[in-house]
Amino acid sequence: SVPRHRGHLAVALGLVGDPEAKELLRAALPRAAREPEEVGEIAIGLTLLGDRAAVPALLELLKAGKTTATLAPLAEALGRIGGSSAAEALLALSEDASKSALVRAFALVGLGLCVEEQELPWNAASLARQSPSLS
Repeated sequence: SVPRHRGHLAVALGLVGDPEAKELLRAALPRAAREPEEVGEIAIGLTLLGDRAAVPALLELLKAGKTTATLAPLAEALGRIGGSSAAEALLALSEDASKSALVRAFALVGLGLCVEEQELPWNAASLARQSPSLS
């Protein structure tokens, strides 16, 4: 389907790191909001590009989102690029009993990503001590 192809293209643009794609992907968000799979992949593309300018639009989509297919990638994207501005929305989503357990779990993952300051997992030092070949 066309939305699926556009979604794959958004991820591809993120993977190649094309900075000119940021504006294009941001502009595609309103139309893609009606296509859960596409909006999720655009969010992934924007995350790969590190596009913090997309955060307000992603927050609006998070508030309006209804499906796991939409909310999960939005929560993760906001966790990765949203910083403290996304934390309140992700906390509210994690506490929303009307949402599925999976959506609430993704909100918590996003929240954890918001506050994570290390590029390595929290247990990297422990893993390195246990397995010196990993360091």
